[in-house]
Parts: sequence; C-alpha cells; structure tokens
Amino acid sequence: MDPWLQPAIDYIHDWIELQVRGLQQPGCIVAIAHCGKIVAEYAFGHANLTNGEKLTPRHRFRIASHSKSFTAAHEKAVATEIERRYAPRKRPAR
Repeated sequence: MDPWLQPAIDYIHDWIELQVRGLQQPGCIVAIAHCGKIVAEYAFGHANLTNGEKLTPRHRFRIASHSKSFTAAHEKAVATEIERRYAPRKRPAR
C-alpha cells in the first residue's frame, strides 16, 4: 500500500463518521478502491432505527434512478479529460 493511502483512508473514515453524526443521518456505507482493489469498507449508523440494527458493509441500498446522476457526472468528467488531453490546440489568431 502506498504510504499516503492509510492516512487518507483514516481521514475519510473520521470525516464521514462526523458528517453522519453531525447531520443526524441514519447511516452510510463507504467502499474505497485503489488500483482496482477494495482497500477499505466502512458502515456508519443503523440499518433499522426501530430495533437499533447496526448497518454493515454488506447491507444494500435501493438507489433506483439516483445512480443516473452519478453516471452522467462521471461520463462528463471523462469526456472533458479526453478533450483536454487529445483535442487539437487552437492557435491564436494573427
């Protein structure tokens, strides 16, 4: 593991835990991938507020059409990066 990765993972864990508590959210699940491998999985909060069941990384959320906005944002970012790297540079007018 790269030397910078574990401190970054620790920071992300602490920051998300603070956000879930501070914003009084029921729960959140996070997976962090690096170089094609899952390097961390965390669950914060509760799966069931009524009986107090803790959330685990194995719980699944129904996200339905919400994933479309994530996909669209990702595709836009990829397209922008490709344009930035490979589009012919415009020459200044003379």
